[in-house]
Amino acid sequence: MMTMKKEAVAAEVDDFHNNNNAVPSIHEDDVEPGTILGAGGFCEVRLASLRLRITQKESSATQQQFYAMKYLIPPPDNSVCKVKGVSHVCNSSSLKKIVGANRNKRFVRGIADLAIEARFLALLSHDNIISLHYVSRGSFEEQYNSNHDHRWGFFLLLDPMYETLSKRIDGTYIPQVLNRPTTTTAGGLVATMKSLRSRFPLHRQMRTHVFTDNSDIRLSQWNVWKMQLAQRLTVVKDIASALQYMHDDCNVICRDIKPDNIGFYRKPHPTCHCGWRSKQQPLPLSPTIVQECICYDEIPKLFDFGLCKELKSKYLKAHPHHGPQDRVDTYNLTARSGSRRYMAPEVARSLPYNEKADVYSFGILLYQMASLLKPFEGYTLVEHEEKVLCSGHRPNVEIPSTKGSSSSYSQWFTQRSDGKKKDLLELRTKCVWTEELKQLIEECWHSDMRLRPAMREVVLRLEGCIQELTCVKQVIASNNSNEMKRMAIQSKCAAKAVRVCA
Repeated sequence: MMTMKKEAVAAEVDDFHNNNNAVPSIHEDDVEPGTILGAGGFCEVRLASLRLRITQKESSATQQQFYAMKYLIPPPDNSVCKVKGVSHVCNSSSLKKIVGANRNKRFVRGIADLAIEARFLALLSHDNIISLHYVSRGSFEEQYNSNHDHRWGFFLLLDPMYETLSKRIDGTYIPQVLNRPTTTTAGGLVATMKSLRSRFPLHRQMRTHVFTDNSDIRLSQWNVWKMQLAQRLTVVKDIASALQYMHDDCNVICRDIKPDNIGFYRKPHPTCHCGWRSKQQPLPLSPTIVQECICYDEIPKLFDFGLCKELKSKYLKAHPHHGPQDRVDTYNLTARSGSRRYMAPEVARSLPYNEKADVYSFGILLYQMASLLKPFEGYTLVEHEEKVLCSGHRPNVEIPSTKGSSSSYSQWFTQRSDGKKKDLLELRTKCVWTEELKQLIEECWHSDMRLRPAMREVVLRLEGCIQELTCVKQVIASNNSNEMKRMAIQSKCAAKAVRVCA
């Protein structure tokens, strides 16, 4: 990883403060930190709220808002520092001094990445990209100098993510497919089917055997798997929309697309109908606070933009394997950026690349969401290098001929053989794949970047896949007027049947 000197990092942070007019700054004394939500490397994320200086009358009418506070903790070799003559252990809840000759270079690079992330988030604006609400006030020297009382250094206040996609795959999607009851399965399917009832003619609903009874839903298992796949594809379609915006409107690539960098934000409704918000009780700073009120919209969002890069003309460099007739713009950018499992071959092999590197990563993600299988699991670095990067090996996308297995989630979970667990899950997920979905996955992870589709095409094709999964093929109407009348009569009969069942 590239190292940076203190002066360069200070310039990166101060440049953001001097040129940022879109995001307000806030002093750390105005932030109330809470429970740790996650940590990785030097980065730590806490739930936080603002210490609002408002009157009691205003307080009663104001809904408290929560944020994810992202900051960096010092490396272990700087675990003890001296502030105002007193030694402290430099953890996330104490004052820390990190300016010195022995500072870990990776930590310094982390500060610069956080500033780069803030710079990009200040420019990006999309429903499926995490929002930056505040940045810490003060220059680099003020935030990391022992003469100033700064507890957190440079930090960002972002949308709080309820859950990452990787956790949802293991905790919700796999149990759903294997028929383990979850708190979201029934409600999610009922909501989906209510949406379908409003979008499609009644005679088409009857053909899919959809009947709702308030809390119960009578669907064939086959259709349940199709609806679950459609729900998962809706999530990745939203992420594809965010990538399309970054590529087409901003000329920016992400370079780190993976389930760990996708989360679910629960946006509260303007009005609470469940009555929880009206209780006027103090809210604890813990992740469970978002579970109390059910009046929200869940929005998948892409986050962690520390590896983002703008594709500028000064980085242009011809790809050595592309001829003059079929050459596309490629850029001389940092090699091996991102996570190896999702990394495009040209990035891993230090070749010039472009936004199609994100399309490859998205293809791997799309396969994982459609099959619920982790790609290249168990591969060593050498195996991944030889099989995936050099030989073009990809996960199996062949659709099984059978319609799934009768094993339950508990039987699958206690299965000792990883191979059998994979086979059982693969049967239930891939048996409802469409040919278009299979073809889209293969095109996205193609070894030749020139043959990968653009993200705007990916979005349109995913919409087609979702529509194919959520409704049966339309009956081709006959020009015969008698046929049209017969269909109208069937629709009226279907309406009566649905009202009886509801």
